[in-house]
Amino acid sequence: MQDEDSLRRDDRRPARESTAARPRGPVFRLLTAALLLWGGLVLVIYGARFHTRPVLVPQEAPPAPQQLFPLPGPPLPPQLLEPQLIAESEPRLIRDVTVGGVVRLQTGEIQRTYAGEAPTACPT
Repeated sequence: MQDEDSLRRDDRRPARESTAARPRGPVFRLLTAALLLWGGLVLVIYGARFHTRPVLVPQEAPPAPQQLFPLPGPPLPPQLLEPQLIAESEPRLIRDVTVGGVVRLQTGEIQRTYAGEAPTACPT
């Protein structure tokens, strides 16, 4: 009978845990949370300031000199040169996407749809 009682008492005792499985104190948890928050803030700043994408930007040709005798009819549209590849920041690209200022080409490149000043509102 005593053997059964001693076994039952032993079952009620918590098993000794190793030092590796011991829960950490509040200082450790606070430092871990602060480190994770700081790391997240650093990644957001990196994405907003330093992360860029290559964008094809159409270039306008310089205006033609005034003719001595202008031709009748409507004025000619400005001529566009070959698009130039520039690095554009992520926040600017996001703003351009929302107003319809950039498109993805079949080749996978990103190209602006305007030359000069950006559109101010979505065309739809």
